[in-house]
Amino acid sequence: MQQLTDDQLKQGDPNPNLEYTAVGRPQISIMTISGNDVGFSTVINNCVIQLLSVVDCDTTLANVASQIDSQGFQNSLIDTFTHVLAAGRQAEGATPPESFQVYVAGYVQFWNDDDPGCNDVSYNFWGFSTPKLTTDVRHRMNVLVDRLNAKIKSVARQMSGLGVIYVDGFQSSYDTHRFCEPAPRNYLSKPVGKDTWFWHHLSDDLETGGEGPDTPSTVEESNGLRELLLDYLMPDKSQQALMTASNPPSAINAEAFGNEEAFYAAIDKATGDNATAKAWLSENFRRMFHPKGSAYAPYATSFMDVIKANRDLAGSSLTTPAGPPAPSPSPYAGGVCSFHMAENEAPCVSQSEDFSASILLKDNSEAEIGNTKGFASIDANNPLYLDSKLLEPLAVTGEHQGDYVQFTYGRISWTNKTPMMNGTVTVAHCNNGGWDPREGPSCGRISQKAQRNMDCFFQC
Repeated sequence: MQQLTDDQLKQGDPNPNLEYTAVGRPQISIMTISGNDVGFSTVINNCVIQLLSVVDCDTTLANVASQIDSQGFQNSLIDTFTHVLAAGRQAEGATPPESFQVYVAGYVQFWNDDDPGCNDVSYNFWGFSTPKLTTDVRHRMNVLVDRLNAKIKSVARQMSGLGVIYVDGFQSSYDTHRFCEPAPRNYLSKPVGKDTWFWHHLSDDLETGGEGPDTPSTVEESNGLRELLLDYLMPDKSQQALMTASNPPSAINAEAFGNEEAFYAAIDKATGDNATAKAWLSENFRRMFHPKGSAYAPYATSFMDVIKANRDLAGSSLTTPAGPPAPSPSPYAGGVCSFHMAENEAPCVSQSEDFSASILLKDNSEAEIGNTKGFASIDANNPLYLDSKLLEPLAVTGEHQGDYVQFTYGRISWTNKTPMMNGTVTVAHCNNGGWDPREGPSCGRISQKAQRNMDCFFQC
């Protein structure tokens, strides 16, 4: 986000010959932003391709989740949108200038995380057999995307009165077109066909603009990217011969493969005046795990639908931000919000996947403002982030040790057993029912789940 505010918001006429041109006279801004800021590229490296030096996948996922949830990240989003609004209105392309709007979309999940076909597949760039793309790892990566989208949407809602509008509605278009969709094993190992809407490092046509073959690929085929990269960054064949899963290129040549910044600097230096090799290597790596050209069509459709629905609403009531944004009109009745939650503990499954809950959320006027529409996981490794008309998602996590449920809304945090207090004032609390049956779920000839109900209240 810093690069956007530093380099891409300069006033003046556009110049296509510059890397970062001036903004011209825009009427709106459309964007996706912040994936790199929270570290999505580290997730792809450490949990999937392991091209560069690797940090433990579990640690990486936890670090990215922590970054998304941080107040600093939320402040950065607010600051970025504020700068874009100010630059757009100063450019005076919109009439009146205050009608300039920012349309921001979230990100798409990369993975089918239900089908087990990829459980023994690895996308390791160097051809090693790990890490495996298990349903658990794929699901946890998808959850991070949902978590980031919820945060972007929350900030956009806070700034909606200033002209920041969140764009959604394209996710379902990617169903059956993600990585690890049900397919023959040879395609799962090299998913480069047109039906897969994201670029893979084995894709043949990143530079030429094609989107892959109509028919399934075979693992025997190679696009030569790995060999070309080694020829430039580790040309010593004796060093290449030392490569193993426990001794990857990052251990042999840490200067080139230590991190992303060093990697691209090494490519630039090694390719020298060979513009073709420089472009082939740089573009292939930068476009991995991005949508192919035709896959942007659902994005474009959603942007246009939301712009058409909101553009006539823009007017002089919007003000140019000179600092932190003013509060926008609330989409719910504030005061004390409440929800009823039914919690299930399933039988015959591990404790890492047995908790689920159904929630009906209401505002201070008892109007419904959110609903899980059925039971959703609240397990510790797959918590629920309930999006609603509230400005923040409601986070719900079931815990076995202590038999409690943790709730978080913004800076309010409590459990079904322990209220949150501010002096003598109760900020959040729950009224609990007991488990039925009391002894919990049973697994045997006749299996039975356990369920309990609770009603919770919190300041909103």
